[in-house]
Amino acid sequence: MTIQAEDSNGGIAKGVIEIKVQNLGLIIISVIGFIILFIIIIMIYKKIEDSNQFFAGYLNVYSNSQVDDSRANPASNFVGKYEFDNFGLTNHQFGNGMYFKVLKDKSISGRGSRKLRLISPKAFYYLSPSGEQRVKTLDMCTGMSYTIRSNSQEDPMAYNDSISITLGEV
Repeated sequence: MTIQAEDSNGGIAKGVIEIKVQNLGLIIISVIGFIILFIIIIMIYKKIEDSNQFFAGYLNVYSNSQVDDSRANPASNFVGKYEFDNFGLTNHQFGNGMYFKVLKDKSISGRGSRKLRLISPKAFYYLSPSGEQRVKTLDMCTGMSYTIRSNSQEDPMAYNDSISITLGEV
């Protein structure tokens, strides 16, 4: 690039400016690296924040079958997630990775929550007031009762293994 400058007395000066960019690739890689690092830090923060949420309520899971479930263990004030198998139910076809996850709840100050999400790797049936729904996740809140089954009520050959889930306030 050539530059010419003139002063008020008519003097002229010409100059050549040469701009060389070295390490442009390094600058681009550095910027991309910082962006990726920033995203990773946000993800770690969210993971830590989610794991610190605790369920500020009482969770009871029991079988609706005629089998004695006196071994059933209720849960309260747990953090992060709670495995379905921890309830000790004997006569059901649930489990296998099914768990309750504590959801954020802005109605409670601090890290407590009255909301849970039931998550399952395989679909189950939620018996809602509007009818049966096939789902893999179910959002729940305290003060409510929920009934789930591993197979549809419409299947006459299906094993009746309905489970009742009750969330209460402590």
